[in-house]
Amino acid sequence: MKKILFIVVAVIVFAGCSKEEKIEKNLWKKGGEWGVSSWTSWSDGTKTEHIGADVQSASFSFNKDNEATVVINGGSGDTYTYKMKYYNTESQLKLIDVIDSEAGEIEYPSIFYSMEWKKNNLDIRATGGFAGGDTETLILKKK
Repeated sequence: MKKILFIVVAVIVFAGCSKEEKIEKNLWKKGGEWGVSSWTSWSDGTKTEHIGADVQSASFSFNKDNEATVVINGGSGDTYTYKMKYYNTESQLKLIDVIDSEAGEIEYPSIFYSMEWKKNNLDIRATGGFAGGDTETLILKKK
């Protein structure tokens, strides 16, 4: 009987979490590693697919303390690492004080992505962003 009561209480507590809280927990749970499966930018009407072209791979990692790291492995073998704070709502991912780890300086004061979330999948879109184009779209999948 106690086991059934525990399960009922657990279901009620989990169901009571807001979508915002579910997204936040999904970002950092189980290591918080997300691979970028697609990265597209548009600049002056020209579309650029970064993954497989000028970028070999890119990944985001999120932790419980609202800290994130982005690692971009360039096509020429260069690696770029950025550290930042992150905040999310149901429909937005905010990256604040994006620091270039090599230079130790803020590269971007903030990047705001509109976000569509399904468990273990993020589709984020921004004006500007890491690619520096007019707009960019990244699709992230939980590793």
